[in-house]
Amino acid sequence: EVSDKEKNLVHKVKDYLKENFAEEEISLNSLAAMYYVNSSYLSRVFKEKTGMTFSNYLFELRMKEAESLILRTDLKSYEIAEKVGISDPHYFSSCFKKYTGMSVSEYKKKGK
Repeated sequence: EVSDKEKNLVHKVKDYLKENFAEEEISLNSLAAMYYVNSSYLSRVFKEKTGMTFSNYLFELRMKEAESLILRTDLKSYEIAEKVGISDPHYFSSCFKKYTGMSVSEYKKKGK
């Protein structure tokens, strides 16, 4: 059945993202190619099944991991950025602030 195939695809993509979100090159196109589907199809199915766009899902995975690393480690902001697949530390900082409403240092203080 089609919807089972779609569920399965989305499940595989989510699993892959969980394991590999730190790879900077990850993209909807690269995953569509990996699973032999059209990227607009993957985009639509992913949103239908998760309620989120692919890029928002990936963004959230990365930010959740960043939150966890900030609270559990003493890594510098740029090191955390690299660990979550964002090579530009300034971009990471603005993403993090957009996601949490706080800068990395504010978040760290709050968590201590």
